Amino acid sequence: MAHAARARSADPRNPPLDEATLVARARAGDREAAGELFTRHVAATRRLVLAVVGPRAPLDDLVQEIFLGAFLALARFRGEAAFATFLHRIAVRTCIDELRRRRRSREDPGPVADTRSDRRGPDDELAAGELLVALDRLLGGLTPKRRVALALFVLEGRSLREIAALVGVPVAVVKSRIFFARRELLRQAADDAVLGPIVREVMTHGQR
Repeated sequence: MAHAARARSADPRNPPLDEATLVARARAGDREAAGELFTRHVAATRRLVLAVVGPRAPLDDLVQEIFLGAFLALARFRGEAAFATFLHRIAVRTCIDELRRRRRSREDPGPVADTRSDRRGPDDELAAGELLVALDRLLGGLTPKRRVALALFVLEGRSLREIAALVGVPVAVVKSRIFFARRELLRQAADDAVLGPIVREVMTHGQR
């Protein structure tokens, strides 16, 4: 689906379509246009989901759910914001629903998602995987809304205004959620000789 759209965009006689045109065509049922939107935005969406929900998230399933929801909701998209903003609002809502479901069921989310680097050895991969799981469990102690705000701010590097636009609350509310999330995370990790320094470093790095 996306291959034909990419091939057409690569032809110098047919410059890449602008996003508004792609959205309009996708809304009208053009699968190639929908595929091109997917290709342009899937990497950033995967990063957002991984940052918010953690390494044990059903990453592929959530990304598929997000894009399906976005394409079904295109009739409501009027272009007041960028398509990426529209898509990531849906992504944030989907992530919050997943975090709430996880908290209700108290289930172990499963194995770490495959985000490995080929330059690491097996021992490095094991240590990194265990560390990610431990950090994910710490984040699991936060409420979903606080976790989302903190992850978008610290891990995704989003501004307070961007986060406010994505979650649909005032900037002051975002600030409050981040403050209390940071405080709780630092409290949880205070006595952990391994995680404590890492959490303090990440929280300090994320401060603006």
